[in-house]
Amino acid sequence: MASFYENPDSFARLRHIANSLGGAERKTELFVAISTVLDPLFPGVEYSILTHDPVNESFLLEYASHLPGPLPQVIGDPGPLAGVFRSGTPLRPGSTVALSLNGGPLPVLTADPLVHRSQPVGLLLIHRYSESEAGDPARFEWLPLIAEQAAARLTLLDLYAETEIAAETGKTKLEVLHEVAQLLTQLDLDVLLTKILELSLHIVNAEVGSLMLWEGNALVSKVEWGLTDAVVGAIRRKDGPALAEQVSREGQVCYLPHLRDEPGLDLAELHAGVNSFLCLPLTTKEKPLGVINIVNAEASREVTEQDLDVLQTMTDLAAIAVENAILYRNSLERERMAEQLKIASQIQKSLLPDRAPKMRGLEISGWSAPCDETGGDYYDFLGTLETSLGLVIGDVSGHGIASALLMATARAFLRAMIDTTQDLSLLFRMLNNMLERDMEDDRFMTMFLCILDPDAARMSYVSAGHDAPLLYRTAEDRFQELESTGPPLGMFPDLDFETVQVNGLKVGDVLLFSTDGVWEAMNLNGDSWGRERLMEAVRRNHLKKASEIIEAIDNEVREFCAGAPQHDDITLVVTKISSPLDHARSPDTARIRMPSPTPR
Repeated sequence: MASFYENPDSFARLRHIANSLGGAERKTELFVAISTVLDPLFPGVEYSILTHDPVNESFLLEYASHLPGPLPQVIGDPGPLAGVFRSGTPLRPGSTVALSLNGGPLPVLTADPLVHRSQPVGLLLIHRYSESEAGDPARFEWLPLIAEQAAARLTLLDLYAETEIAAETGKTKLEVLHEVAQLLTQLDLDVLLTKILELSLHIVNAEVGSLMLWEGNALVSKVEWGLTDAVVGAIRRKDGPALAEQVSREGQVCYLPHLRDEPGLDLAELHAGVNSFLCLPLTTKEKPLGVINIVNAEASREVTEQDLDVLQTMTDLAAIAVENAILYRNSLERERMAEQLKIASQIQKSLLPDRAPKMRGLEISGWSAPCDETGGDYYDFLGTLETSLGLVIGDVSGHGIASALLMATARAFLRAMIDTTQDLSLLFRMLNNMLERDMEDDRFMTMFLCILDPDAARMSYVSAGHDAPLLYRTAEDRFQELESTGPPLGMFPDLDFETVQVNGLKVGDVLLFSTDGVWEAMNLNGDSWGRERLMEAVRRNHLKKASEIIEAIDNEVREFCAGAPQHDDITLVVTKISSPLDHARSPDTARIRMPSPTPR
């Protein structure tokens, strides 16, 4: 075999195979390239490519150089070729094997498994070639190499295709998110509802729909574009409520592309022009607000899973805007600005976690108190993976209703984008760009986001100008400050943020995340409590539970301030490492990504 590859002609062929297959950017180009490298070895070759579908345990005939019929074609059972696929042993001339197709059996002379990184992905089959014409006498020795190169490129092209689809979906989502972000600060309910319906119809390229809100025990249309309450009410379950009412109460999207074929519906009062029905709930904190109804969306094009996914994202955020607008209108009707601030405080509190998550290896507690009715502090727990937890804390400049609205906007953006990337630096770059478009020049937001992995005894974080959280390493009786890795959010576009990894977390270690209102709390003499007192409070109470550490810090701050009025919000989140972890030998801190030299 060594002499075979050392032949000068073999080197030339190796380069030809690598360049031909490696240069293909689409599957059609790859299939032509395979013909190009096979033909000198097997003159007049006729070949095909089978790929394996592990979900359905079937094979797909993706390409056949000599078949005019439509492809791809599903091959449920490839017969003996399944053994070649599973064993990895090539088939050579001399065996009687045929592939069963819709047009009849197709003889197979050679079969080589397509294997990428020890994972079989398909088969390269040769069905016919001219034995009378001269070919390379070692031609069969080239087939495993060609199959290996083809498998690698085929796998990569499939990955490219999946990535393009995911990127397009993410791009559409971000575009919708930005439009919805404009709605989050729209407090005129009539204008808001009209824009929400307009955006919903635009996503599916439809023209007929309505937006309904609950008034007492009935859903009432607030915006109608060719769809009346009577038509929506005529789409109902047999001996049951209207479908729109059921969707609103259950909080689940309902899409019926073939409405009249659906069992269990009573459509006796529905006129003949309605053929499909899409109903989207507007819900916050399990509280139904209303629904968006769209009919005959397929008149221009098919509604896709991507459309439904984007619509779900849009309605989740739009519901917050609707609730804000409703509360704002109600407050104006009752006590004008004083009542409005009280309601805004309720909105803000509802956006904070109801409870800390429970996770093996971690003990977590969080608490926040605005200095007046509303504030700009924010913390949240984000589920990322089964073995890790995302924790975020932020502080919008100033306080009051404007800061609370910016906090809600940042929270909505972050929650929507956290699933689009595992790259924390990229996530903060995107978040900063979206906030920068909407923030006034004198506004900004600091934010710290970390991903805690207790099983690996480490955490990764990115910080946009946030005051350094504290890591108290109890075994060493020392504090490690988690310094900022970038400027505050919303000040300038296209900023880069560095991601830092902290290693060697141990049982008993305490992570304290807070906003500057804690150590800047003042007494009647104008003295600040300070970070040194905060560190000493953590050191004195580190053996307590996470919730008790927060309570102890709060009590010490109150005692120090002695009733002096405070001018900033206070937020505390404590995380303790509570069970044995895997302590890898690694430095405390590792840099993962360096920022660009100078932001614009």
